[in-house]
Order: sequence, then C-alpha cells, then structure tokens
Amino acid sequence: MPAAKTRRGAETRRRLVEAAATVFSEYGYSAARIADMVRMAGISHGNFYRHFPGKDEVLLAVLEEPLADLRRASGRDPQPVHRSGLDLAELIRANTSYFAAYARQRHLFRVMREAAAVNPDFARLWLSVRQGFVGRTAHWLAALVEAGQLEAGVDVDLLAETLGSMMEHLAYVQIGLPAELPRPETIDALGRVTGESWYLILTGRSRLR
Repeated sequence: MPAAKTRRGAETRRRLVEAAATVFSEYGYSAARIADMVRMAGISHGNFYRHFPGKDEVLLAVLEEPLADLRRASGRDPQPVHRSGLDLAELIRANTSYFAAYARQRHLFRVMREAAAVNPDFARLWLSVRQGFVGRTAHWLAALVEAGQLEAGVDVDLLAETLGSMMEHLAYVQIGLPAELPRPETIDALGRVTGESWYLILTGRSRLR
C-alpha cells in the first residue's frame, strides 16, 4: 500500500495502524473489526478505505515494524552479521535476539499465523514476506559454501527453510501461544538450544565438544 501523500494523510494512516495493532492484539484476527479500528482511531469508514483496501492490508502495515525489528534483532539482514563463518556464540546471540524481538510483539505475530491459517489471500501475502527471511538465510548459507565452511552441493534454499521453520514454530508455540509472556530465562534457553542445533547441523558434528 503506497504511503500517504500529505502530512495529514500520513498522520491518519499512523493513527489507523496504531489502532489496528491494538484491535488485532486484543481480539485476534477473526474477531478484529474495521469498525473497532476506525472508532479507536477517531476517523470515518470512508477514510479507512482511502488508506487500506481491507483488514488484510492494514494487518500487513501493522506488521511492518515488528517484522523489521525481527530482521534487525536476528542479524540476518541482506549483509549478515555472521561474516566470520560458523561461530557458536554468535549463532546463540542472534537466535536469542530473534526470540526476544518476537516476544516484544508476540500478540501480533500470533495474529499473523492465525490470519494465514484461515485466509488464503493473506496466506499468500504472508508467504511472500516470510520468503524474505528465508532468502536472507539462504544467502548467508551460500556464502558459507563459497568460503568452504559448508559442504558443497548442499541445497541452501531447503536448508534455510528448515532452519527458519525451526525458529518460527518454536517462537509461535513457546512465546506466541502461552497466556503469559515467557520469562527471560526461557528466551535465553530457546536461543541457546536453537543456536547449538544450527551449529551441529551446519558443521555436521554429533556433539558440541
């Protein structure tokens, strides 16, 4: 959805996105209503549709910053942090950072999964966003292959999908679904276990030491 062209339009869009984030977090995807969003934002229905075609598009706008935070936190942007190769401590740090960022917006990430499960149109939109995360990991893995730190001929796309799915599902089940926000020790444990798992998978070792 293109950005608003005027300052007033940008302010209206910002209020809509903030209101929508609250509504989605409180009610979930299926029960969230545009009527609740416009009432909370203090605007008309007509004004909503000047900015967004519908509920799916405003949810994507709501998710923009949380998803960007997730990318920054994990250090797997187009130029990965893991420049030195396979470092166990760095893998643990990056994965712990990912889970901590997920926890900050866990209600919205849960809504994202709910929407993808019940709405095929949103599922297609979400999968295109998700592919960006997988693609960055695949790019990093390809660099490891080129540097001789990963077996030549490995299917980096499938491997990236496997590693990403591990992170995504654990985050959803261990952080997104519980009634209470997990304790910091749980976040640290998730980062440590997944970091160690990535290290063992990528190095082909059977044990850490």
